[in-house]
Amino acid sequence: MRWFLRSLAALALLWAIFVASPYVALYDLARAAQARDLAAIEKRVDFAGLRRSLARQIAASYAKAVGGERGPGATAQLGAAAGAAMLDPLIADYVSPDAVARLVREGWPAVLETEAAAAGAGGRLALVDPSAFPSGEKLRQLWSLSEWRGFTSFHLGVPQPGVAEPFQLQFRLSGFTWRLSGIELPEPLKERLVREIVARQSASR
Repeated sequence: MRWFLRSLAALALLWAIFVASPYVALYDLARAAQARDLAAIEKRVDFAGLRRSLARQIAASYAKAVGGERGPGATAQLGAAAGAAMLDPLIADYVSPDAVARLVREGWPAVLETEAAAAGAGGRLALVDPSAFPSGEKLRQLWSLSEWRGFTSFHLGVPQPGVAEPFQLQFRLSGFTWRLSGIELPEPLKERLVREIVARQSASR
């Protein structure tokens, strides 16, 4: 009986450690972003996964924006072709270590408004401010906004000023390490991202 109780306690402890682990990964990422420690950010981010995540979300809108300039037939053709391979070089700047640092510190608009963010015009993203993590209230808020999808996928909705819908950070367990592997954007931010990509393309021609 004593052996059984000890085993049960050990299992409960392991489960508690596992449940807490993505929040620890989030704290590590937030702390690295606050310190602008790009090497630490690289360890906590799956950049290939981030690029695929963004490419999947904006492919249709990008095809429509670019195809609209070339006619309706081109739109359908681009819709089939605008996958990760085509969009990858266009979104690379938005998923760099520096961009992820700005994202975690100040939210997604700071990634789009790079000049304003560099000038310090952005504000701190309160939900993932590492100095607030020890707060019981902050932990309860994180818990209420998080969602597990199986045992290897953890999603966190992040509200931010000036945007009605939260964006979502998606962590995936790789081996024993939780890594940021996706970002789900609300529709207004997807549209802004596509407009900026198209504008940058036009300016470089």
